[in-house]
Amino acid sequence: MSTPDPAPPPTATAQPDSGRYADEYRFVAQVRHICRESPGARAALRSGLGKPVDRCERMHWVVAGLVPEKDRGYESERPYYAIASMIAAAPASQSDGKNSTDPPAPAQRSRTSPRTLGECLADAVDKGSIRESGAEAKLQLLTRQSTGGLHRHLPPVMRLLDSRLDIGDWVRLLADLRAWETNRQRVARRWLQSFYRRRLRTEQFTAEQADAAEHAQAPAAP
Repeated sequence: MSTPDPAPPPTATAQPDSGRYADEYRFVAQVRHICRESPGARAALRSGLGKPVDRCERMHWVVAGLVPEKDRGYESERPYYAIASMIAAAPASQSDGKNSTDPPAPAQRSRTSPRTLGECLADAVDKGSIRESGAEAKLQLLTRQSTGGLHRHLPPVMRLLDSRLDIGDWVRLLADLRAWETNRQRVARRWLQSFYRRRLRTEQFTAEQADAAEHAQAPAAP
């Protein structure tokens, strides 16, 4: 019995940094649309979570035609399969693009560009979803991995990020996974630096708020 093709996604209008990440944006937008419109396709994508491409038999009918032609090969396809499975496994508010009602963390309020994985973990610390020591340990573990190890260890880390990931965050992660094989040290450095910079920014924000509150409560000089 043949399986129906997923419905094509609507034309995207506001692509984050689309000139640089055009292929990644197109793929993520298509996967999110498919997850929203087809529960069966979403279940098929979830079945490949953390698995190498050769063990993702149920995913092929959804993903194979979405991978850009220039990236069709085992190693180059693997990031696309990984991202598709993680989007499908994420809570509905992350995978289908619906707006979150959670107020943004202090460090997120002025965010205009896609976050790195390090920034996503730092924001999860801000929200209290994970302790800072735990987030740091997870990130340190990921940055030491080979390509195979990264794909094995990444899905459990992504499940910790209950703060909503928007389309730009998924796009940035896909771009980083594509670059891991040839530029692992550079990607790892960006993840670590962005984590510590975001944590420092939050600590500074918290200190400034405390100083302002203390100043407001201080009695006026006679």
